[in-house]
Amino acid sequence: MDLARLTDLSNPSVFVEPSAVDRAAIYADAVMMVLLDGGLAAVSMGAVARQIGQAPSAVKQYAGNAENFVVMVIDRFAQRWRSWAFVSPRSSRLPVRLPMTDEEVHGVRVWAALTEWAAGEARAGREQAAHVLEHLRVVDRIRIAAALRRRKPEVSPADVTVVECFARGVQAAMTDPKGPLSIAEAEEASAALADALGIPVTTGPSFI
Repeated sequence: MDLARLTDLSNPSVFVEPSAVDRAAIYADAVMMVLLDGGLAAVSMGAVARQIGQAPSAVKQYAGNAENFVVMVIDRFAQRWRSWAFVSPRSSRLPVRLPMTDEEVHGVRVWAALTEWAAGEARAGREQAAHVLEHLRVVDRIRIAAALRRRKPEVSPADVTVVECFARGVQAAMTDPKGPLSIAEAEEASAALADALGIPVTTGPSFI
């Protein structure tokens, strides 16, 4: 995989902040790198400390506790996810962002892992990270509705739900490590859904 933009200071991926000095940004970047070589089970304050060359006690002292650490990382990465996922190409008929490069594929995989992490925290009674994601979902549904209204006169809540679920599904399918959906297949499915929703083939403004 070509992941050079994850460490490129001059032209970094939207999923990283390699020149940042903010602790939350540094920890989020470190989690991205840890997830390159292992699953969610490999992520911890200790693993992040090793990734950035600090003592585990330094990370723990700043974060306060494991729950705060999870929220810090997820909240920071959620800002990056919004910068990527909430903006679609001008040519797209649906407000759905498809991962087109290796670093975007990894970014989507990281987001899926962090979403799973937040769900696990919620099941354990620690719901703050899940609240971050729920707020993001509310904002995303508003964005999707506004984008659809620029394409068709009437938009129902069901239309928004269909597009929302399609986005999650197609992104997951395209980043499946065993048999990923190709870009061409994803674009074909996107066009089919646009047809089903009655969205005309026109070039409009970027979905934001």
